[in-house]
Amino acid sequence: MRSEVQKWATQIKKKAWIISDTVSLGNVAHMRNLLTEIVPAEPESNKSLYGYSFLFNTQTNSDLGIDGYDNYQAPKSLSGQPLYLRRMWAGGEFEFVKKPHLGEVINCRENITAARTIGNATFVLINRDFKSSSSSLINELRTLIYTNEPFQETKREDSPEQSFDHLFKTKFTLQHIMRYNFLTYNLHKIHYDAEFCRREGFPNVLVSGPFMVLILLHYFCSKYAGISIRKFKYRNSRPCFIDTDVTLGIKEGHGCFEVQLLCGQHIACSGVISPKL
Repeated sequence: MRSEVQKWATQIKKKAWIISDTVSLGNVAHMRNLLTEIVPAEPESNKSLYGYSFLFNTQTNSDLGIDGYDNYQAPKSLSGQPLYLRRMWAGGEFEFVKKPHLGEVINCRENITAARTIGNATFVLINRDFKSSSSSLINELRTLIYTNEPFQETKREDSPEQSFDHLFKTKFTLQHIMRYNFLTYNLHKIHYDAEFCRREGFPNVLVSGPFMVLILLHYFCSKYAGISIRKFKYRNSRPCFIDTDVTLGIKEGHGCFEVQLLCGQHIACSGVISPKL
């Protein structure tokens, strides 16, 4: 498997995809309404577009895998067959250069920078560079993990008690997830098909990794509306399921902010926000 992945990686790293889109008012308004239902925020603190790039320049969904996700950047054999049946969002990073404007046309250039096989899984690193006609806007790095192994719940100790400067408790419902899926053109079955999830060994429908990231950014902006974000680096460490108690936390550090999303008693997504100086 490793040699097949490396052959695929050698070829795929030569490619680049250019996806054009427009920052549309309708999608932004729908997303703001959805986020505010989950984490209430004052109108003035809800004007940022941090993380809203998940809405635009999305995949075409023209080459779907059996799990419903687009295979255009998935490891394949030389004959074009997928090497893996399953994938998850492992983490990523945003560098916010300039805020996009409503109605602005944005071009996103995607390319795969690395593919690393560790054990039975392969980590694929994707760079996404968002530009308008006149300037660079956002640079995003994302990491997806591909595997053939079904999900197995591992027993973990509860995450240690944290002392947050800000804390909020909420919950994701299937309706929240479905609305997010529609807005982001996400057909990944683990984010809407309960029966598929059960067959895969999951107890319930999963909250998508990007949705958790967006919620954390939204919550941060609701508390620190006057701070401009320069960079956000995050990690998805375990699945988060719908209808489970969720805790959002922010802790002020030295020149940065630590943010966490706990699903039940376990950290599902965490990251560090670096403000512009």
